[in-house]
Amino acid sequence: MSNRLAYWPESFTRMVLIRSAIAGDTDYTGTILEDLQRNLLDWRNDTEVTIDELYMLRDQVIENSGRIDRSENVLEFIDLIAEGLEKILVDLERLIEELPVSVEPRHPELVKQLASLGKELEAVCLDFKYEHINKSLKDEDLRFLLDGVYKQPRSQLLDYRDLSNLAYRLKTFVGTRPITGNISIDDVDVFELKPNVCGFGINLNHVIKRALNLWRARSSRKPQNQEISHR
Repeated sequence: MSNRLAYWPESFTRMVLIRSAIAGDTDYTGTILEDLQRNLLDWRNDTEVTIDELYMLRDQVIENSGRIDRSENVLEFIDLIAEGLEKILVDLERLIEELPVSVEPRHPELVKQLASLGKELEAVCLDFKYEHINKSLKDEDLRFLLDGVYKQPRSQLLDYRDLSNLAYRLKTFVGTRPITGNISIDDVDVFELKPNVCGFGINLNHVIKRALNLWRARSSRKPQNQEISHR
């Protein structure tokens, strides 16, 4: 046996999914459900931060409204994007809460809807860039502010592009439920229960299985005996 094979069990560990740096290019093939849930949690946290940043930028726009061309239009943009992100946030919270209980057909569809909403908001961002960024400003000293208004949500929306890939993978987990913890008769052999007393060994696995089988047999006969007694 080669050294590589000899050390394989110790060196092999499951790698946590690392998303691609290219927007929408993450390959979720073979990804476990826990990694999908972790990604959704990251999106939830990042979305909360982006919404907070947008509202801080909104306050700055109001303070400098006299120095910004069509400042009311900038505020409308911020409100529209923030509202869309808040809708996404609500559904991300719902997914994070429900997926550990059971993966239902509605969950991949919900993720697809979030991906679609993200694309719609991206289009709004591009319109804002054309109208307010790609031009000379009334006060160039405030370019940093308008750049922030555009770049903060734009970056978050680009990050949502992986939602479509995640939805496709999540669909393969539909019907998945957590292990209840109930032990069946066939599960008993998983445990090695063979205490040794004074040189005599007792196979508790066998004893437990016999007891469970006897209990099942008695339980199955009980309704029949009751039916006979009523005749």
